[in-house]
Amino acid sequence: MTAARAAACLLALLLLAGCTKSEDQRRFEREATTPPSNYTARNAQGHLVNEQEDPDDWRIGPMFSGILEVEISAFPNPVSPNQQVRILLQITTSTGMGSLSGLDVYAFRETFDNITTSLYYRSGSEIEPGLHTITLSADQFHRSGVGVSSLYRILIYDDSMQGNLITYGDVQVE
Repeated sequence: MTAARAAACLLALLLLAGCTKSEDQRRFEREATTPPSNYTARNAQGHLVNEQEDPDDWRIGPMFSGILEVEISAFPNPVSPNQQVRILLQITTSTGMGSLSGLDVYAFRETFDNITTSLYYRSGSEIEPGLHTITLSADQFHRSGVGVSSLYRILIYDDSMQGNLITYGDVQVE
């Protein structure tokens, strides 16, 4: 087998492997659909308020490890219903395998059954590396569009046909 043919076969295998979710990714997505609990308190500038971070907030799904990171978790947190929450995503890779073509953001409280319609949607061509801000209105977290004081889980998916979960974290509306 020539080196070029071997390289082509390896690339084909990698592409096929990238089309399906790993068991780690499926487990991560199951964990994300559990009820929200705890949150990392941050002020309007994104600084920790009580020096304790919720270890479950804003982890990166195994499928996206090395591609992006959450620069600063949601802030401010807690937030009032008439405020906006910002989430900063640092995209570190852009070309080829592992690129990100879009974002889709949802929220739910108590159970995954009461998930909102999309709160933020960005589609199109590949998202370039760099710092990207997702801005969400807290009054849209509740299904009816009227902010209800509660703890919400925010879910950020890629915009692929499979809708793979990138990250999730909890935001307190009070």
